[in-house]
Amino acid sequence: MRLTSFPRALAVMALALAARVAQADVVTQFDGSRLLIVGDEQPDTVTLDPTPGGILVTGSNGTLVDGGLAPVLVSGVQRVAFELHGGPDRVTVNAVDLPDGIGMRLGDGDDEAVLNGAFLGKTKIRTGNGNDAIWVFDTRAARLYAQTNRGWDSVVVHDSWVPGDLQVSTGSDQDYVEIVATEVGNDARMRLGNDDDDLFLADIAFDDDTRLDGDHGDNGLFFAGYIWFGDELDIHDFANDWWW
Repeated sequence: MRLTSFPRALAVMALALAARVAQADVVTQFDGSRLLIVGDEQPDTVTLDPTPGGILVTGSNGTLVDGGLAPVLVSGVQRVAFELHGGPDRVTVNAVDLPDGIGMRLGDGDDEAVLNGAFLGKTKIRTGNGNDAIWVFDTRAARLYAQTNRGWDSVVVHDSWVPGDLQVSTGSDQDYVEIVATEVGNDARMRLGNDDDDLFLADIAFDDDTRLDGDHGDNGLFFAGYIWFGDELDIHDFANDWWW
């Protein structure tokens, strides 16, 4: 045996252990109606899809689900909660029916949440520090709350129906909020945090009270297409209002 073999073997073992430690993993817990998905400090990528037998939880980009590479099927789910902690995480929810809604807590890191074609109860998405993006497409959510923290964040809602309240709150740094082809049955409240932010509204109907608050900074408010405010409208702290 060469003298260099043992150090080399130790180096290989160290690299293997490091790769194992760096492996992203999420763990599921189910209590009969609520599915909890807990992540780690690594980048977690998780997708929910509907199947005839329930909801399929799939990890990708190296993310394991309950320690394995195979998707996990859970039946009888009424609500899903995500706790994904640090790292740049991505959650995609495709066309699932969750009458009790979704709760997401995405920790620090550049995170992304996507709701696509889902039918949901009360839905709340919160991100930590980082450049985050929240995308909602063709979705029905009984109530929708989106909250970001520090970083350059985007919140985009298209072709959706919110019978209850819609609340969007962004943190410091330059943020962008876009609501298009969406109806809100109750109150709509947008609060953009410190720094220079933009809010774009097009083809929307907000049926009850509306408050648009740019907070601090040189903020822009832009309108296009059909705009309907059903009740009281309050606009604060926008440097310019543009109607297209």
